[in-house]
Amino acid sequence: METPKLSLATSYRQRSAYLDLLLARLTEIRESEGFTAFELIVVEGDVQPTVEQLADRYDWVRYLYVPLPGTFNRPLLTNRGAAIAKGDYVMPFDVDLLPGDGVLSNHLALAMASPRSVVGGYRLQLPEMLREPVIPDVNSLLSKSAAQVRALVCPEDSHGALLKYLLCGEKPGVCACYPTSAFIAISGMDEEFEGWSPDDQDLMERMCDTGLAFVRCYDLLYYHLPHEFDNKWHESELVEANRAKFDEKRRASKNEVVQ
Repeated sequence: METPKLSLATSYRQRSAYLDLLLARLTEIRESEGFTAFELIVVEGDVQPTVEQLADRYDWVRYLYVPLPGTFNRPLLTNRGAAIAKGDYVMPFDVDLLPGDGVLSNHLALAMASPRSVVGGYRLQLPEMLREPVIPDVNSLLSKSAAQVRALVCPEDSHGALLKYLLCGEKPGVCACYPTSAFIAISGMDEEFEGWSPDDQDLMERMCDTGLAFVRCYDLLYYHLPHEFDNKWHESELVEANRAKFDEKRRASKNEVVQ
């Protein structure tokens, strides 16, 4: 197997249908597009391991188990994956994401050509769970009515999130490709964010604080599979605490005084 240039660090717990679909899609990319310069690192955090056989089925997949019986800690698992990444670039990559045609290779090429930037893609919500590893034509999705199209856009890519970015500088962090050395240098994701949280945004903010610029490319389209929120991940008290922590960190980094 060739040495990968891109490492997809995927935190995982009890979503076997999504993992199977992701593996099928990545296999399709390797075979039909000929893009093989990547590895998938699956870091499972649960009471016990359930998918440890993955490493035996694919020579481009590595598996790591971290005992994690309580609240799902995506930053901790992602950091464990990044610590063993062989690629020069690492992407915190959710198991419910499917890359569009040509996206992974183009994303890596743009990141390599932009050493002063962090290159981010765009995440589009699919309306229903796919049963087969077939990516729909985005043009067919966007030909729907305006109301339907708005319903397909993820919260972080909504009008409100765009306004926060333009007016407040709050950067989205999903689907971003980071230099692995830079990711490690800032200690990766903040592991104090447990459960659903702005951990991606915090990572992007801290990465840009080192002098790198954030650049989003809308041609780098990733499809997000819909799902219900999980227990021990999306409880309201967790969400509120994480958001408060993120806001406090942003104010502190900008030396803002709370009124």
